[in-house]
Amino acid sequence: MKKGLLLAMAAVLFVGFSSYAQRVIGYYAGWENAYSSIQYNKLTDVNYAFAEPKTNNTVGFQDAFQQNLFTQFVNYVKNQQTLNPNIRINISIGGADQTLADRFHTIGSNASSASAFASSCVDFCLLHGLDGIDIDWEPVISSNSSSFTTLMKELREEIDARAPQLQLSAAVFPEGFQGATGVPNAGVTSASFQYVDFFSLMCYDYGTPDFASHSPEDRIDDAIAFWQNTKGLTKSKMVLGLPFYGRSSYWAYSRNDQIKYSALVSQYGGAAAAGSDSQGNWRYNGQATIKSKTSTAITEGLKGVMIWEISQDVTGQYSLLNSVEEAIDEAGCPKPNLGDSKMICGQADVTLASGLDQSTTSFVWKRNNQVIGGATGPNYTANQGGTYEVEATKNGTTCTKTSIVSVVDVFDAPDLGNGVPLCGGETVVIDADLGIPGLTYSWSNGSSVVSTTSELSFNTSATYTVTVTDPFSHCSSQTADVIASPSALSVEGAENCAGVPSTLLINSTGGPYSWFEQENGGSFVHVGNEYEVTPSSTKTYYVQNTGGSQTKYVGLDEQGDGTNFGSYTTYQDVFVMKIEVNQSLTIDSVTVFPDWSLEEVSFDIELLSGMTESGGQVVGSSGTVVSTKTLTYEADGGPATPVRFALDMEIATPGTYFLRIVNPDVLLFYGQISDKPFGDPEYERFDYPFEFENVMSIITSYGWGGWEDVRTYGGIYDWRISTGATCPRVPVTATVKACDAPTVTISSTDDDIFTGETVTITAAGLDADGDIAGMQITQDGSIIQEGVSSDGNGNYTIDLTFDNAGDYEICAVAVDDDGLESSESCITITVGVVGFDELETSELTVFPNPSSDNFMISTDFNETFVATVIDAKGIVVETRTVNGADQVQLGASLNKGIYTIQLISNQRLLQSKVVKN
Repeated sequence: MKKGLLLAMAAVLFVGFSSYAQRVIGYYAGWENAYSSIQYNKLTDVNYAFAEPKTNNTVGFQDAFQQNLFTQFVNYVKNQQTLNPNIRINISIGGADQTLADRFHTIGSNASSASAFASSCVDFCLLHGLDGIDIDWEPVISSNSSSFTTLMKELREEIDARAPQLQLSAAVFPEGFQGATGVPNAGVTSASFQYVDFFSLMCYDYGTPDFASHSPEDRIDDAIAFWQNTKGLTKSKMVLGLPFYGRSSYWAYSRNDQIKYSALVSQYGGAAAAGSDSQGNWRYNGQATIKSKTSTAITEGLKGVMIWEISQDVTGQYSLLNSVEEAIDEAGCPKPNLGDSKMICGQADVTLASGLDQSTTSFVWKRNNQVIGGATGPNYTANQGGTYEVEATKNGTTCTKTSIVSVVDVFDAPDLGNGVPLCGGETVVIDADLGIPGLTYSWSNGSSVVSTTSELSFNTSATYTVTVTDPFSHCSSQTADVIASPSALSVEGAENCAGVPSTLLINSTGGPYSWFEQENGGSFVHVGNEYEVTPSSTKTYYVQNTGGSQTKYVGLDEQGDGTNFGSYTTYQDVFVMKIEVNQSLTIDSVTVFPDWSLEEVSFDIELLSGMTESGGQVVGSSGTVVSTKTLTYEADGGPATPVRFALDMEIATPGTYFLRIVNPDVLLFYGQISDKPFGDPEYERFDYPFEFENVMSIITSYGWGGWEDVRTYGGIYDWRISTGATCPRVPVTATVKACDAPTVTISSTDDDIFTGETVTITAAGLDADGDIAGMQITQDGSIIQEGVSSDGNGNYTIDLTFDNAGDYEICAVAVDDDGLESSESCITITVGVVGFDELETSELTVFPNPSSDNFMISTDFNETFVATVIDAKGIVVETRTVNGADQVQLGASLNKGIYTIQLISNQRLLQSKVVKN
């Protein structure tokens, strides 16, 4: 933020926001990046500072970095709502900046631009799930009054029409003192009061040179009286600002001299800092003053307190928030608690109970920020959804607290999955129960109702639809479909440019899924729920659910499961696994651990019958091959990992079978439970058989010592066995379309500007075969905006302001919805220093002038300047480096005459004449 002398000192510190009785509002400055240190459980609101009004009548942030800080903050606070479910998150727009004040004035100068801005503000709040809008327009001078009222009117109308739950507030100076640009509150007139929920009185930074206290208590009465008696604002629309920072006693000479309360605690100790209003040259509000001010806000009937800036507090016994909380507790403010969110679906109504006694407390109930007429009891019966709140006030006082609760009037449709395969004539049961009492269910398969409970049983192919209804009509009905068919796979093809990988998806549950290049026959090319392909032309693949009506995983599930002594071996018909099959089944898939050191592994798995067993051995050359699968695996050079291979080996006839890996050149992992030989007292064996009850059993594994030596497990793990029919293959298409890269042009509203000025950059993208999906804008090679919003026609804009002179290269690259990038388009922005073409004289103050001794200089700019004194002959007689915000003494040694004073920074040139007599 840029700071002026009088207004800016307070402006960046001042914004507050309240919308409910006895609010405790913590103002958080995004640039502090300290949101994790805040005591959210002691706040009713937290306000984020600052978003900006844009020149295109929208609201946003300076850049992607600022946007990211805001997003992180919102996500964090929403996660903290378990500690404080009623906390509200509000966005403050503006800040202490004359440029932003001018933008507000321009936006509010006509109803059309104000309406567009209001719409953008509500969009912003709804997008991020916020609870309120705060306008920090500083200063609002007398000539701005019409704009201020118009802006507030349009905001109020937009909120009432689209999001009545949102709060609207404005931050104002505490009194009508005269500033550098006039009375900063002059433009805030009573005409605007009807549109704004609350005004935050920024009651701090009072004082004179060597002042004794920071924001003294006796000035609170002056601020309240000014806004009540002079401006006509009721106390019920006032929030009192509290400072959680201090100023130096020499503040009048160095207005940027400030310190955080947390720094005071660190420097002077918690007890000393908290127990006083001053330490050293620092003046601030300690715990007693903060508590007293909060009590005053309560007794005066204000709506609460606001804090600048909440991250400057500490936790523990020396916290200033503790003092705020103590004042509210001692005032006896009732504390209603409406509890967690309620759901009205399936119920005639819901009771909202405050938990307080009506004999000592009065109540006001609201729905969506609107007062409910006649609702004055401790409880309220709600028969519609919305955001409800109760304001509870202690009888005979103005001490009020609030509780908020959401009554939900919507439920989600049941999740029925992505289809049910009926490949074996089995009966399937689906339950659509949402767990919400009182809802009714109706299942149909077309025009016929087949069930009126949440559960449906079926064994025939059809599309089944469930309709879930609220019998009290508080919530809309929801429907969901499930398709039962022999295939019943929910598949998703892809369309992409040539050479761009496409991912084909299976959204159904179950599996395993094998992918083929033919509709019938052939070997599978992939296993899994997705398949990435890069075809050169449009191609259709076929996917098959190789599961059936019953499935089970049999055998050891992974390498290392009781296989501490396992190792890699070269298979040469050494290991064979013996199985007993009791009914027709399919070996869907198995897991194997191939050697990772090879670039590609290829081997066969054979299913055999009739192998000869002799003397505890199996004859490797014997038996009849029933089926064979050739398996390949591309290794990645890392450690061995399990690879699941689809086999799809059908066994139609019960009997004894053998499964073996055949390849003399491939290293594969086998498991060994013991390194002791058969017969050794410490010999261990695997716990055979591994069974799929009544279907099949893995009887044993042939190892080094034959069938009897079952310390060794062959390297075929985690067999997936299924019974029943296999589902047919379903087509999935990868479409290749013709694609051309997009083009982009970049332009600016001005390519020759001065420092501090704003230029609008427009990047226009064009794609012949689709839309522009995004834009990347860079400044001198560094990304300054990425994925910026479009106007719907491929035009992307960004406002830039440069603090330093020079030439800046701004470039843009467009990306279309195919992921293709344009070539780079660039322009150069030349930035000059303000004043080298037109001198600024009114911004440099010299006094006294004329002077018989030395003279003082000061500016409105907190920048580093080179101060030069030049005599009438053009000769430099004195040079110094100064800070523009300081009062600087010059000219003590000068002779009589007329001199020119020049101040030069990297942003501007200031000049003035002075007479020495």
